[in-house]
Amino acid sequence: LLEKARRAGCSLLALGVESLSARNLESVDKTFHAVDQYAEAFRRIQDAGISPHALIIFGLPEDDLDVFKKTVDYLTNLKVPIAQFFILTPYPNTPNGDALWETSVFDTNLAHLREPYVVYRPERLTPDQLRDGWWSAVENFYSLRSIVRRVLLRPRNRGRLIDFLTNFAYWLKIKRGVHTVYFG
Repeated sequence: LLEKARRAGCSLLALGVESLSARNLESVDKTFHAVDQYAEAFRRIQDAGISPHALIIFGLPEDDLDVFKKTVDYLTNLKVPIAQFFILTPYPNTPNGDALWETSVFDTNLAHLREPYVVYRPERLTPDQLRDGWWSAVENFYSLRSIVRRVLLRPRNRGRLIDFLTNFAYWLKIKRGVHTVYFG
């Protein structure tokens, strides 16, 4: 299927990985994810010539101070070319959001329901630790050293040019303090 997708023009595949913790995935009803199979899935996608784009959420119940470095190291070691890191956002009228609004939300400004704001008290981190750890993960993943390691030194990378240009554009945004998913 991946080979057919590549031949049809698929060059990037966004994957809602969310977390490297199975317990965290249970907390957001993503039990269909198999954390122990992520590495193999990334390898198969890359072997088919498609660039995996990992989407990660920080601030889930099991996240502690180690989660940021562990996540970046894991993705870097697998040479995942692109990742987006998000702060858990408790949107009202969602199961997770409603639970957090009842117990942990301290900032009710709806304009703050996006990065770089932390509007609730995480279980194992302070709001400042979550925000600072999230930004440090973004900076570390898109450091020039990491870009070279993940993109330029990855063997058989059919999408090397687009991966490099995407990473370089993100690096430029980060240098200006702009989150990679925002325009500016």
